[in-house]
Amino acid sequence: LNTLTTAGINWADFETISKAGINWSDFKQLTEAGINWSDFNVLSTTGVNWSDLKVMSEASVNWADFEVMGTQGLNIVLREAGLDRYIDNLPPDNLETEAHAREYAALNQAVETFYGRAGRGMLQRIGRTTFRYGVEEQAALMGLVGVGLKVMSKKGRIRFILNQMAKVLMDTNEEVCIIVEDTPEGPVFADYSCAICYEREGEKPICHLYIGSGSEAVKWATGQDYVVREISCHGLGDRACRFLIEGIE
Repeated sequence: LNTLTTAGINWADFETISKAGINWSDFKQLTEAGINWSDFNVLSTTGVNWSDLKVMSEASVNWADFEVMGTQGLNIVLREAGLDRYIDNLPPDNLETEAHAREYAALNQAVETFYGRAGRGMLQRIGRTTFRYGVEEQAALMGLVGVGLKVMSKKGRIRFILNQMAKVLMDTNEEVCIIVEDTPEGPVFADYSCAICYEREGEKPICHLYIGSGSEAVKWATGQDYVVREISCHGLGDRACRFLIEGIE
């Protein structure tokens, strides 16, 4: 009962679980995989059923690593964001600016709203995937072809990749303004035109997608995981969204 309560499941929920054919040992697998009742409700709306969850837990796939959006989930989020015109009609896969900052911000907000506590992790996951896609598909544009990273210090590698990220974003959108700063605490990626939090407000920094792409970029350049922390945000009324890379020796 303590385990059920901790996972946010009450007696009525337990009855529902039982009727779905989920027994206690199965539920234990789910909780050990980091999936709780609210997650199950979200997964259900994206077409993921109990058998899918069981496969996930048996394969040791946890909630944070499972990309749940898929086509159906994406369409639900697009509706939530008021972006119905993109349903089954996504912008072309090129470097042209097709969506407005307001739409991009609305999409980020919709992911957080729809997926609840899982939204932040999902946006970070999307950010990581976005950077990996850029490396695989647009390496030349990002200036990553033939780069001798091995001769650079770790700090130099991090500064290099942050500058390349800033350059490609500014080259493909003239309204973007990004500066890579050196501070006593570490390098800072400062976006003065962040589209993620455009016209949004929050009690904490909200540019989770940027955390993901920055983290993946730094890992690509150094082979190590570093903490990327948003230390200021437009959504809080700050002048820029600034991301500090922590832990560099």
